[in-house]
Amino acid sequence: MKTLKTLYFLIPFLFTGVILAGSLTGNIKFDSKKVKKLANKKAKQQICGKGKSPIPYESVRVDEKGNFQNVIVWLKTNKKVEAPKDPVILDQLGCRYTPHVFSLVKGQELRIKNSDKEMHNVNSQSKINPFNAGQPAGTPDLVKAWTKTEEPFKIKCDVHGWMSAYGIVLDHPYVSISDSKGNYKIENIPPGEYEVIAWQEKFGDKGKISNKVTISDKDTKLDITFKK
Repeated sequence: MKTLKTLYFLIPFLFTGVILAGSLTGNIKFDSKKVKKLANKKAKQQICGKGKSPIPYESVRVDEKGNFQNVIVWLKTNKKVEAPKDPVILDQLGCRYTPHVFSLVKGQELRIKNSDKEMHNVNSQSKINPFNAGQPAGTPDLVKAWTKTEEPFKIKCDVHGWMSAYGIVLDHPYVSISDSKGNYKIENIPPGEYEVIAWQEKFGDKGKISNKVTISDKDTKLDITFKK
């Protein structure tokens, strides 16, 4: 009987542990007089651009309404998780890195592919895991992993100067990258107070934006505006 009473007492707490998780959503804008010009800007092209669609200017991906794409939004927290078994794929296709911005959990594999018929060079500017490797067409994927966390770093191609990608390595999954409409969403966040960081490559570390939020078991809204 005591065992049953104990179970009845614990059941609400067990369910509370599952249910009590919130989310953080919002929209990111770029407030600038140059928004319309940047929305239609294309990258300078060389060999890979011949006969193909123009490569967009990826350093500032924004639409005419100012919706800001490829902004990394993450929480600062001591909570940690094990690295996912599935790798993150970074492909070189059409002389672009796809995706342009990615996130890893510490220890998770980054698998770098070359789907082009071109020679590429993968030059990681990471302080934790720097590498510089040629990757001719048809060669095996490059597989890398980070043993420590790292805030945003650049990967570039020395053969095609417009090619770049940016990554972040965290020890938790509470991160999102804004989509083409400037929207982001971080889910399954334990309730509590957090610092939220928003980072975009053109603004860099000096221009990153920090906010404080309180997460409950519901959705919390936080819109962010970069100004220039």
